Amino acid sequence: MLVESIIVAIIASFYLGFEDKKFSLKKTLKYYGIIAIVGTVLIYVYLYLFTPAFVGVLGGYYIVAAIPILIISALYIFTGKSNNSDNIEIGIQALKIIAVIGIFIYLLATPILDNQKLHDIPQVKVYNNISQGSNFAPIDAQNMRIVDQSMAYYLGNKVIGSSEQNLGSQFEVKQNDFTIQNVNGRLYWVAPLEFRGIFKWWSAKTSPGFIMVDAEDPSAPAKLYTGYKMKYMTSSFLGDYVIRHLYSNGYQNVELKDINFEVTDKLQPRWVVSLTTPSVLNSGDVVKGIAVIDPENGDITEYSLGNAPEWVDRVMPEELARNYLSWYGKYIHGWLNSVITEKDVNVVSSGDMWLIHGNNGQAYWFAGMTSSSSKDQSLTSIALVNSRDGTVNLYRMNGWNEQAVMDAVNVTVSNFKNYHSSAPIPYDCSGRLAYVVPIAASSENGEIFQEIGIVDAITGHVSLGNTKAIAFEGYRRYLNENGYNFAITSSRAIGNITGIVNRISGIISANNLDYRLIYLNNSNIIFEIPISQYPEAALTNIGDTVNMTYEDTRDSVITVDSFNNSGIDVRISAEQQNYTRMRTNQTVY
Repeated sequence: MLVESIIVAIIASFYLGFEDKKFSLKKTLKYYGIIAIVGTVLIYVYLYLFTPAFVGVLGGYYIVAAIPILIISALYIFTGKSNNSDNIEIGIQALKIIAVIGIFIYLLATPILDNQKLHDIPQVKVYNNISQGSNFAPIDAQNMRIVDQSMAYYLGNKVIGSSEQNLGSQFEVKQNDFTIQNVNGRLYWVAPLEFRGIFKWWSAKTSPGFIMVDAEDPSAPAKLYTGYKMKYMTSSFLGDYVIRHLYSNGYQNVELKDINFEVTDKLQPRWVVSLTTPSVLNSGDVVKGIAVIDPENGDITEYSLGNAPEWVDRVMPEELARNYLSWYGKYIHGWLNSVITEKDVNVVSSGDMWLIHGNNGQAYWFAGMTSSSSKDQSLTSIALVNSRDGTVNLYRMNGWNEQAVMDAVNVTVSNFKNYHSSAPIPYDCSGRLAYVVPIAASSENGEIFQEIGIVDAITGHVSLGNTKAIAFEGYRRYLNENGYNFAITSSRAIGNITGIVNRISGIISANNLDYRLIYLNNSNIIFEIPISQYPEAALTNIGDTVNMTYEDTRDSVITVDSFNNSGIDVRISAEQQNYTRMRTNQTVY
């Protein structure tokens, strides 16, 4: 960078050395000295403070070219040079024109001239519905993500305040510091203890640890892990600022994006920073890989795309995932169509994307896609952007988008003061999309968990419960009542039991559904049988032998997935026959 500064200074000083069309060596040397010294200092200050990436058009050097140009302009103003030479005046006007053209190219040329390249960057696989190649996690009464970021922030602050080390006087956690992560097969919100300002950083020198909040159990207390000496943090200053540390160690020629705090499966703290470069002029960013920084000793390990360690959840930045979907949906028929007729144009339906974890344990950026109309709250498709390799799975479907789902939940809980929905998390229900929506109450101290809503993405029906099991069961009943596929796929075991009826209830009516409760002589579970699905349950008596399959949710009362009384021969529907065949292909315990 010093060489470039000297070259600019030589050219500029030589040009300024002309006065009344005569060259003055004295003035040339004078201006060279000023521009070389001031320009070099300002450039290095700029690089140190703002860590710009030298990528894209002209290698990114246009970023710092403005500094010597500003110095030259200031010299014109303070020396009155612009009034003494027509050539200089013409030069100034030429610089203005070049600057305007450069800004136009930087801001507009990429989408206008290279929109097809932007559209083709995402590797998109299109499916007709979520049952085809689905990567959504199966809905499960045990493993639902029901703690959102705001609730994690509330729980995290509580554990800091109650710590015996009085950490709150020097350290803090902010809501956006919490990132969702899969640690040893369970979801947690993880956040580092950051310095509360420059003076706290100066006195403490290092951060002692981090906080983990269980994302699946709102009653679980947050856990504080200390004993670490983390020097390189986002709240550190000077060379301890983690991005500046990375930048000063050879990472000037990539864009440093989406810095996240993660822990390994052995609870070792790490910073994960995405490394991206533009592929189309100054746009069309693609992920080159990640840099993993040890916050204690500053060691940097770089991984190329596709080779990140298994514990890393975020390689693809949220901003880039959104851009991928935007480019794919917006430029389907070119730039002109995207701003005039908007034929087949789709946009991301919500202001935020949520990181979810699929059935293969990998993380995905989730978003609904809808038409370009600002009033449209219906879906045209839903997208999962793999956060490790950037591939996009697009599932065609009609239904409610994320905002409409949240609105439906808010209406359902409107009678409760300060209750409101949180970010909906999508799950696969035998090829049917369902959203799990945490419901919180706002208080002076933060967001406190209250209930769970499960929302059907097709109809918008809301099933509420103050526990996962109750909400889950309500959704099952809704599907049974309305004749939908009631077999909810789960990571839990599928039970199969044959026994003699020991006790049986009368016909019970609830939520417009008739059912009977049955207790067998060889089980400690009370089974609930929907009569609309299995009419022979209405004729079943004590002493009858029955066979049932069910999803083992570990609850005391479980709704069956199939029911058969061996003493009653009843013709079953085609739907039940298909379901029986499906269950036959699954492992039964």
